[in-house]
Amino acid sequence: MKNNLITFESDDWGSLRLENLSTVESLKNANIPTHTCGAGFFNEFDTLESSEDIKLLSDVLIQNSNLHCTPKFTFLQLTSNPDFDKIKESNFTQYFNHSVEVDYLKYGDENYLYNLKELISKDIFSLEFHGREHLNVPVWMRYLQLNDSNTRTAFDLKYWGYDNINQYSVFYNSAYDVESKKDISMYVDILIDGIHKFKELFGIQPIYFVPPTGGMNSAYLKPLSDNGIKLVHSARIHIDSLGEGKKKKLFRIPGTKNKFGQRYIKRNCFFEPADKSKDWVKSCLCEIEHAFKYNQPAVISTHRVNYVGRIRKDNRQNGLDKLSDLLSQINERWPEVNYLHTRDLFNYYENRRWDLKQLIGVIK
Repeated sequence: MKNNLITFESDDWGSLRLENLSTVESLKNANIPTHTCGAGFFNEFDTLESSEDIKLLSDVLIQNSNLHCTPKFTFLQLTSNPDFDKIKESNFTQYFNHSVEVDYLKYGDENYLYNLKELISKDIFSLEFHGREHLNVPVWMRYLQLNDSNTRTAFDLKYWGYDNINQYSVFYNSAYDVESKKDISMYVDILIDGIHKFKELFGIQPIYFVPPTGGMNSAYLKPLSDNGIKLVHSARIHIDSLGEGKKKKLFRIPGTKNKFGQRYIKRNCFFEPADKSKDWVKSCLCEIEHAFKYNQPAVISTHRVNYVGRIRKDNRQNGLDKLSDLLSQINERWPEVNYLHTRDLFNYYENRRWDLKQLIGVIK
């Protein structure tokens, strides 16, 4: 008998991408590119979450419970954002950040962390580690110090998530992609600091790491393991970022362990309704069906941008409506389905025996 499992993983929680709607217009007026790389919807809708956002999301999940359980979301959480004022005061000679708690308070939601923790206690949401900032600190600071025009202009708008250009095409949003080999030790320090801040802020030891936009170096794995990370997101063909434009392809089979005892996990389903270019409900259902065909968990990637409404409430409503439609059809087609947090999925992987056919299904 097949054990049909679904995990929703949602990235970017805590990151301050857009401060307000006027930022978008200012970026356009400054001719700063925001719509290449197929991610323009992030640069229009994505912003810091609110209590209203997570309340409405939790309502949709509860309303679509099946006979076994309620759908759950694992939030991939950031702990910090850059402190633009202090960086500017230093004349761009030093990097400063502050806790995401500062941003929740600044944007008028002093109850956000309390409300989030309440929903975590009800097993609707769980938190795992997405990094300290959704920002490549050494690369960003380097180009600020070089007085790069677009970087400085975006900085004045308290923004970094545009489609920047630099020597080795390292995206500022790709927090742990390596431009220079000498930065690797700094990335390790940032990761360890982020885990410590995560535990201080939420009282939770994270066990799962998803690098923002996927870029990372294998040198991070041992320090992550030493700091409690047991599960790492990775593509089947991982492109290891070595610095100075060098890359190395590494083959990783999802579910298997590395030499530090960490398991790799790969998302095999995608749901991004803020992007209007396709029917995400239909495509996600097809991907779930493929996963279940090989008796694999359906691990669904769905970003925060789909469920936040401070910039555009209609964007949030669209995401919630599409999610409700997806969940309704899942429960109709697979009424026995079980919804898991990623932490529970780790335990499933720990106790799973894999055969060749299943592995082919995983990596197809």
